[in-house]
Amino acid sequence: MNIIDDYKNADDDQKVELLSDLEFEEDTPEKWEFLRSVITNKDEYDLARIEALKIIEVAPLLDDEFAPFCEALITIINTEQDADVRNYAVMASKNFVNDSEELKELIIKLVLDPKEEQAVRHNAYHAVKAFFDLPRRKVILEKLTTDKEFGKLAKQDLKELHSSE
Repeated sequence: MNIIDDYKNADDDQKVELLSDLEFEEDTPEKWEFLRSVITNKDEYDLARIEALKIIEVAPLLDDEFAPFCEALITIINTEQDADVRNYAVMASKNFVNDSEELKELIIKLVLDPKEEQAVRHNAYHAVKAFFDLPRRKVILEKLTTDKEFGKLAKQDLKELHSSE
């Protein structure tokens, strides 16, 4: 992949641009492995990591790529010091919460924690709304109905969930 070779020699701003281009490249194991390496490299430029996280948030990954990305997201969410990178990892989790019980539990923990950063909680909330497991989604939304931040929204989403059942 030419973009990957170019990336290694690029300055920080060029890296972000190259990653944007990579999103439209053919889906190959090398592409996903490369994106994982960018995302998990704490020494990498933060905006490059964020760009890579944006790509995987919506990417139609091959089935065997989900587990390694789930592990990477769990590690980033649990250990990342850069608040923006961590927040984008929570955003990207929306694409992966149905493929990892551990990631799903972490997302639940984040959304239910009133001491967690507001942006992280909101992105975790959107990941909860992506749960295929409707009874579990319903339980979390019910818990959030008494939450100061999410009470109204959770009640509204529960109402919509009940009307679709």
